[in-house]
Amino acid sequence: MMSSLTDRILETAFEAFLTRNSELCDQVIAEDEEIDTLEKQVDENGVSLLIRFHPVASDLRQVVSAMKVSTNLERIADQSVNPVSSGCLRSKTSRICDEGQHKPGAYR
Repeated sequence: MMSSLTDRILETAFEAFLTRNSELCDQVIAEDEEIDTLEKQVDENGVSLLIRFHPVASDLRQVVSAMKVSTNLERIADQSVNPVSSGCLRSKTSRICDEGQHKPGAYR
């Protein structure tokens, strides 16, 4: 669930940044807060499992891996918010790449 939500945030962030759609910007920011909550829940559950059951070997690796993956997914979601927040602050009339301005190989 958390990975698909992060993937959706990343895709929505690109679209919001390129189109300057303020509704999409708000959606990305709201979903990022949901991911933050999920990451905290995974960490709390992982610590709880470690304390109560003292897992060893593969069980321990699975718990720690789940905690690390959730941290990385949360970081991806946070990084998706950065361009959206800066893009929504700029003028909605300007586009990132107007047709005719960008030519392949122009920046080589």
